[in-house]
Amino acid sequence: MKHFSAVPGLALIFLLIFQSCKKEEIPAITTSPVTNVTATTASCGGNITNEGSSPVIARGVCWGTNATPTIEDEKTTESSGAGTFTSNMTDLDAATTYYVRAYATNSAGTAYGAGQSFTTLGEKPAASVSDATNITATSATLNGAVTANLLTTTVTFEYGLTTSYGKSSTAVQSPATGENPTNVSVGITGLNVGTIYHFRIKAVNSLGTTYSEDHVLETLLMDQDGNEYHAITIGTQVWMQENLRTTRLNDGTAISHVPIPSEWINKAMPAYSWYGNNEDNKGSYGALYNFYTVNTGKLCPAGWH
Repeated sequence: MKHFSAVPGLALIFLLIFQSCKKEEIPAITTSPVTNVTATTASCGGNITNEGSSPVIARGVCWGTNATPTIEDEKTTESSGAGTFTSNMTDLDAATTYYVRAYATNSAGTAYGAGQSFTTLGEKPAASVSDATNITATSATLNGAVTANLLTTTVTFEYGLTTSYGKSSTAVQSPATGENPTNVSVGITGLNVGTIYHFRIKAVNSLGTTYSEDHVLETLLMDQDGNEYHAITIGTQVWMQENLRTTRLNDGTAISHVPIPSEWINKAMPAYSWYGNNEDNKGSYGALYNFYTVNTGKLCPAGWH
């Protein structure tokens, strides 16, 4: 039998080393519901329930129009660590379907929560036109309403002698915003006397252009003294609503003022007087003209008789 014995003065040391390897793990994360959706913004977020094998160094949401967005697409970056967070998505396109996922990144990689989808608000504007107001012989105020449908909307009035229009003017209230109708208007000048004009609204936002229906206005008539008159249609004929009160023919020639009735009757040349010889009656009754004034053919504004 053999025996082993220690060598005097020599110590034997046995070192046993045990190594265990643990797999690196990415975080565990869920995606929160999408909220606060507008035409160009929305909110979303996530909840990191486990940071994985190392601390979370980046988190946020990523989005795009594809069903599985990644951090290579648009994204937000929030503070690091576990727990819940909320992110705001901006600069979105209106009336567009997006997909969004929460993400969390640690040294092992990036984890994504389940995808959520949402559609931003907005649509083409709506526009309607209404009667013109403040109509004079050479000017008017055009009126209407525009619903911007949550997108910044440029509003102009187009007008002209036909439905081809040809002229335009930007509404005072342009650009219109919001989701409720906005009353819009603009004053236009330089119009022709006693003329029919067509006008409509043109409303433009990022989703398209809308035109209102056509509408018409008729400027007032004006005599050589600058007095204005409304027109009214009776049957197939168009008449002035007020009596003439001009003191000049339509070529600018002055009509004689003859206040004495007997002279007025016998005056063999154009003459006028006021009812009751009172100029205060001018607005109610107009002027009284003798035969010679009417017979010139130049008493009414040009184009009228």
